[in-house]
Amino acid sequence: MRGIDVASHQGYPNWGAVKNSDVHYAYIKASEGANYVSTHVDRQWAEATGAGIVRGLYHFARPDLNGPEGEAELFARMVNAKGAKGPGFLPPCLDIEVGGGHLGWWVQRFITRLRQLIGDHKVIVYAGGSFYRNQVGDAALPPNTVAWVAHYNGAPGNSPYLTPRTVMHQYSESGRVNGVAGNVDLNWATRPLSEITGGGTVPSPPAQGDDDLTPEQDTMLRQVLHELLGPRGPQGQIQGWGTENGPRTVVAMLVDIVNTLDDVRGARAEAASANARAADLQGRVAEVIQKIEAGQHADAAAVKSALVAALAENLVRVDVTVSGQEPDAA
Repeated sequence: MRGIDVASHQGYPNWGAVKNSDVHYAYIKASEGANYVSTHVDRQWAEATGAGIVRGLYHFARPDLNGPEGEAELFARMVNAKGAKGPGFLPPCLDIEVGGGHLGWWVQRFITRLRQLIGDHKVIVYAGGSFYRNQVGDAALPPNTVAWVAHYNGAPGNSPYLTPRTVMHQYSESGRVNGVAGNVDLNWATRPLSEITGGGTVPSPPAQGDDDLTPEQDTMLRQVLHELLGPRGPQGQIQGWGTENGPRTVVAMLVDIVNTLDDVRGARAEAASANARAADLQGRVAEVIQKIEAGQHADAAAVKSALVAALAENLVRVDVTVSGQEPDAA
């Protein structure tokens, strides 16, 4: 079964197109060394989630520079923040490709510290074939730890470097997949994916809570979130945050747009009319975002909460004082 792995240099894939290209799972780079967090991981993870891709996070190790515990602590923060552990997810991955001598000790201490912080979950160790054989090896892996080995022979699941602990083979570093610009690593699961993920089902996108959104409102919400979450600014910040009231400001602008349409509640009565209004809003969201200056970091969860509240209130009964004008009455 085929999968891919991506880092920041892959940009933001079209995960729907990726999934439709016979790709069943993906690893996403979260962190490197003791301090670096990928500038693309948040959006890559969110959009892969939305597409229903089986997914996991990986950490690029720098044993040539750092001890294992500090790096494990950084990675643990990312794994816990995304909930990327347990049944249904690919195991958190330690990617180890550099460093001298036998590194079994480094791997063991990294995994020990990681599990102290995320729980006793399965972990996978990635390395090139010869690197794994000579500097790590199955004997160095703690219990409930498996291997992912790279050998670019173009023969999925067929390599002399595969071991009894191997569950995944990276067979190409120059693959082409619809939805990904440029080359991408291709991987082959040598064991059933359900076994690798611990037997769980594919994790669904995060629940939207108890709000009872209509289909057209859900469509609007998804499009708005897509616009708000990318592209990122030069420091990785979400675009569209000109004031400290970022989420409510965006909602206010959306209210101004929707108030130019017919009454939303009336539109609900006719599916075709509701869909037309949703499509109209989708086409105009980008124009709104362009009017907001890029600003500080913001919590995407706050955006979602504000938007869900506005949508549940027909997009007209939300406090929009930050926009300087009140909406029409519902």
